[in-house]
Amino acid sequence: MSVFEIVEFTLKPGLDVEAFLALVPPTEAFCRAAPGFRQRWLTQGDAGRWLDIVEWADMASAHAAAEAFMRAPGVPDFVAAIDGPSVTMKHVTAQVHMAA
Repeated sequence: MSVFEIVEFTLKPGLDVEAFLALVPPTEAFCRAAPGFRQRWLTQGDAGRWLDIVEWADMASAHAAAEAFMRAPGVPDFVAAIDGPSVTMKHVTAQVHMAA
């Protein structure tokens, strides 16, 4: 079954959404090139909380990508826009899948 990486965070104070979204393309390139990548959602919820949800083929792929992420071109700028203390991250394995 798929593994989901779920990262919740807020942006640094004063950074607007458009400026943050302009930093996303290098992270997309990293994900697309990473072995085991399936799909990704970047969502914004209430009170400025964001969820970055990435589906991976397996836990090994998820962990390898998490370890390599910060070394990818352009990624440090994306991470620098995030309020570090607000970040939570977890990897979970899907147990049931249902589609329309």
